[in-house]
Amino acid sequence: MSNDLSEFENYSEFALSPQAPEAHVTLDVPPQLVWECAAGLEDPDSIAARFGFEGAKWERLKQWPPFIHAVQNQRAEFERNGMTFRLKAGLMAEEMMSQMFKQAISNDSSIMQKLSVFNSLVDVAGLKPDKKAVDTNVQSAPKFSITINIPQTGGPTPITIDG
Repeated sequence: MSNDLSEFENYSEFALSPQAPEAHVTLDVPPQLVWECAAGLEDPDSIAARFGFEGAKWERLKQWPPFIHAVQNQRAEFERNGMTFRLKAGLMAEEMMSQMFKQAISNDSSIMQKLSVFNSLVDVAGLKPDKKAVDTNVQSAPKFSITINIPQTGGPTPITIDG
């Protein structure tokens, strides 16, 4: 094993003294910060501020190679599994939904257009009953039969009403 530590000389942040006046920037990097920076849906400075990384603290973190590497790896994973596309599509759909709703409730829309938007919103919100559950409930409903005997002059002929 080599005692040459020159490869770590650029990582001086590991050498902070225990008496340092502020917490070490890299000790508590929330995974969500890495995830949101990798998603690329917002400005990284805004994301970092939400997590309490601002000013010099954020400047140090965003230049720290392990953080950069973590963001790049997460971004590559998102691209591999299609998450980037789904995130952006979801963001676009959300933006379009408010515009679509405003247009649908205007007096210029036909009842069919309003119904189409309504059905889409109900579907996206998950408010539509599960079709399989509805079918199962209908099939498992109790069956009944009512027989009424009405006397007639030609002999009793039963009338059956099935339900």
